[in-house]
Amino acid sequence: MILLLLFLLFISAGSSKNCDRFMDLSLVSHNAQNIKSTTNVEINPMRRQRALLEYEFNCSSTTITSLLLGIDVHTATNTRSLYPSVNVYRRSGNYYNAMSGSTRHIYYSTSNVSTSGVFEYQLIPPLSIINGDLLAVSQPSSDYSAVTINYLARSGISFMSSQEMALSSTQFSSSVSDATDKFILVHPITDGYCVRSSNSITASVVRENIFKIRRPQQMFYGYQYLYPDMIFSCNGTINKWIFGAIRRSGFRPLEFQIWHQIGPRSYIKTRFSSVTTGTKIGTNLYEYIPRNPLVFHENEMFGVYVPQFYLSVSVLYEQHLSGPVNLRVQTNQPLSTRNTAFSTVLYNDFPLVTVEYGTITRSSHSFTSSIKTSDATSHLIATSSHMKSSDTSSTKTNDRSISSNNYVTNSAFEYTILPTSTASVTQATFNSIITGSPIPSPTTLSTTAIQVYTSSLNIIDPISKSSSSIPVSSMASKSHSSSMALTTTPASSGLNFSTMILPLSISVGTIIVVLILVLGLLITAVACFFKRKNKNKTVKEATVKDIEDDTYATVDTIYQETCYTDIEEIYDEINEINFKGISAT
Repeated sequence: MILLLLFLLFISAGSSKNCDRFMDLSLVSHNAQNIKSTTNVEINPMRRQRALLEYEFNCSSTTITSLLLGIDVHTATNTRSLYPSVNVYRRSGNYYNAMSGSTRHIYYSTSNVSTSGVFEYQLIPPLSIINGDLLAVSQPSSDYSAVTINYLARSGISFMSSQEMALSSTQFSSSVSDATDKFILVHPITDGYCVRSSNSITASVVRENIFKIRRPQQMFYGYQYLYPDMIFSCNGTINKWIFGAIRRSGFRPLEFQIWHQIGPRSYIKTRFSSVTTGTKIGTNLYEYIPRNPLVFHENEMFGVYVPQFYLSVSVLYEQHLSGPVNLRVQTNQPLSTRNTAFSTVLYNDFPLVTVEYGTITRSSHSFTSSIKTSDATSHLIATSSHMKSSDTSSTKTNDRSISSNNYVTNSAFEYTILPTSTASVTQATFNSIITGSPIPSPTTLSTTAIQVYTSSLNIIDPISKSSSSIPVSSMASKSHSSSMALTTTPASSGLNFSTMILPLSISVGTIIVVLILVLGLLITAVACFFKRKNKNKTVKEATVKDIEDDTYATVDTIYQETCYTDIEEIYDEINEINFKGISAT
């Protein structure tokens, strides 16, 4: 019982850990629904300074602890380095005067963007206010600001604010004319409910309208993307990819990738899912379940390859701005390594991709995953079924049953650590696995032992293979008795031996044909044996050449030169060699 309680606590702790920087499912879904949609609402950045007459503070005294903001975050540069701010104005006679020490700048960067699309900025220290105070917002020119506050025009929502004032202004008349046609996407959060709105502008209204400024756009075709800010902060496995896209009639797959940084400007791809199809789960929204969960490690990052438009099986989309910094390079093939700097770009668009993942506990520099049907006290992957904080759909555990559906609905290639069978499997269990029927319980199916790097640059994935023997009934005695019956038939039995010539000639002809076929297969097998002896060299040479040329391994060449019967084996070989490159670096 104690072990069971500890196990439940372990699962709870693992499930609550958010260790990725992918976009929330709610935002992916919202953006996907708005692909190619149009709206009459105008989205514009604020200019200069405005007092928010809409909000009145009706408490004798309180503090503003945070602000809900509809903002765009840009990549900061030498010329784009300004930030908006807020401050408090207090009435004195016929004028409002800026309170000394009340200015708070709003700082965001590409490394701390909101994955939900809604930014709530904490004011440190909080702003002290009293009844009758006003909050004002100052926005430098959007051409020079790393953060811009937006307002909506023609939204049908009235919002009272002062006319524009200079950024340097510290005083304005209490009789200043107001504007009602610009819905400024700012809402103050106070200790206690102390905000009163003339037009019933609540925090919920602001949150809802913030999503209107999020705009999806097509990603560049024929580009390799890398996102150094989309870093995993734990160890685990990706069990499902969810993405916003439009299907096309091409044949080149999207490639969702995991990358490892091996130097200041050097990266190597360690895992990938080559997604040719996916299951549609919403408007322009698809999911893909890897055949084997993709293992990721702490400090590894996300990347994606988008094929050329006329070849791509899907058009992948991204959110314009307010995302992590994008490293991009144009290429006709997905890259497996990059030893030079990616193109220096100013983009920070956010890919419409999210994941469901499971976390892996660490013990003595190893990761252990077991899938069992009865032993709840064993070491398990704590699958968090990550749909982000806003997702309320059902969770997905790592206890996925073995099914052929993944092979039919998801035509793709991916590389992960393969399970190592270390348990005793009965004949009934083995038959259940083969036929896909329910597995007898209790039975241990498999245990995956993944030994990972003990330093940032040494990653070892030992893969051991074992097989279960299957009793096969012998037909030797039956064949022997049949042969004896034929050769010992006496002549005196009255049988006409001429009647046996035709069947005997047919049997001899069949045997000759079979022998010819067997001989041909034997010759092919011998030839492939010698080719496969050099398969590692062939794959390695092709991979090294492609690394030098910044292209991916030529699958057709490897297929022809190594006698592979399954193209997925080629991808596995390529990934294994690329992955081992980390240890050798």
